[in-house]
Amino acid sequence: MRRLLLLIALLFATCFGCGPTTGQADAVRLWTGLDAEYPVIERVVADFQQRTGIQVQMLKVPFEQLRNKFLIAAPADLGPDLVIGPQDWVGVLATAGQLEPIPQEALPGEDFVPVSVQAVTFQGQVYSVPLFMECNALFRNTRLMPERPRSIPELVARATALQQADPTLKGFYFDLQEPYFAWPFFSAEGAWLLRDKDGRTDPFDIGIDTPGSVRAAEFLRSLRQESHLIPPGASENISRTLFQEGRAAVIINGPWMLKDAKAAGVPYAVDPFPPTASGGQPRPLVGVQGIMLNRRATRRAEALKLMEHLASVESTVAISQASGRPPVRRGALARIQSDPDIATFAMIAEQGTPMPSHPAVNAIWVPLKSALELITTGKSPADRELRATDERIRQKIQLMLE
Repeated sequence: MRRLLLLIALLFATCFGCGPTTGQADAVRLWTGLDAEYPVIERVVADFQQRTGIQVQMLKVPFEQLRNKFLIAAPADLGPDLVIGPQDWVGVLATAGQLEPIPQEALPGEDFVPVSVQAVTFQGQVYSVPLFMECNALFRNTRLMPERPRSIPELVARATALQQADPTLKGFYFDLQEPYFAWPFFSAEGAWLLRDKDGRTDPFDIGIDTPGSVRAAEFLRSLRQESHLIPPGASENISRTLFQEGRAAVIINGPWMLKDAKAAGVPYAVDPFPPTASGGQPRPLVGVQGIMLNRRATRRAEALKLMEHLASVESTVAISQASGRPPVRRGALARIQSDPDIATFAMIAEQGTPMPSHPAVNAIWVPLKSALELITTGKSPADRELRATDERIRQKIQLMLE
C-alpha cells in the first residue's frame, strides 16, 4: 500500500494547471471530462440553478487529465465538490483519501441496476452515484448477415464462409489482443479478474490461470490461426471503419459507436453475445460513469442536492439519449425502451461483469494484453503463457500494495 500511495503522490507532482478556477466563490464546483454529454449536463445544471437558487460552477477538463488534476487539487482545497468520472477511478481516489462515501439517502438502491452499484463499490463502500453504463455488444451488418447467429460457433462458421466467398469482406472482426474486447469469451468460461468476498475485493484472488481461461485464449487463437478471421494489427478503430464502410459483417464495439453507425447508413442490428461452444454465456465488462463527492467539499449539502438532481430519472434519460449509453435507474430504463439500441445495451450490461474498482486491476491489463498477443500469434501456448502471466500480475500487485 505504501508503494500505491507513493505512485499517487507522483501523480500530484506531475500534474500541472490545477489552480483554482474563476467564478463565484460560494458556488458548488463540478468537474467533468464528458464530451457528448456535456451540453445536456449544462442544461440539467442550469435547470437545477433555476429551481433551487444554488449557483454551480462547471469546469470541463480533458478526460485524460481530469483524474490527476483532481488528485492534486483536492488536498489543497482547490478541487471541485463533485467530479464525474468512471468507476475505475474510485479505488485510486478513495485510497488517496480524497472521496467521501456516498450517503445512503443519496443512493436509493432499489432503483439502481445492481451491476452499476457493484461497479462503484470499493471495499464495501459506495463512492459514486451512477449515471450511465456501457459495455460491448455485437454490431451486425444485416445485409451481410441477415440472421442473428444462435451461438459463437455458428457466428464463426458463417463469418468464415462469408470471408472465403469474398476476401474483400471481414466476417467477424475485433481487437482480440485487447483484454476489454476479449473478456466476454473469458467470462463465458468462468474466468474472473478480481473476486469479491463479503463485499470486499481480494486483490490476490485472480482468475487468469484457470482451465476456462485457457479455453478462451485458445478460441481467440483459433480466430487468427485457424479461421483466419482476424489478422495481426486488428484494432478498434479499424473495426469501426470497416463496419461503417459496409465491409465487416460482425464486430465487437460499444454504445459510443451508435452515432457513427447511424450516420454511415449501413443497415445494422445490435446483438447480445450468443453462447460459446461450451454453452457458457459471454458477459462483457461493464463500465459506469458516476458522480463522486470530494471528502473536502466546501459546499457539501448543496453538492448532495446537485448530485440528486443530476442522477434523477429525468436527467439520466436526457444524458443517455445524448450519448447512447444506457442509464442505470429502473425508471429511466423504462423510458428508453423505444430506442432498441440503447435498450439492448442496457439488457447486456445488466447481465455483464462489473469492471473492478480496486486499483490492483490496473496490474492486469498490460500483462494480459501481452499474453494474448503471444498466444494468438502462435508464439506461446495458452496454458504456459497464462500461468506466467498470472505470476507476473501477482508480483505487480504485491509491489503495488507493499
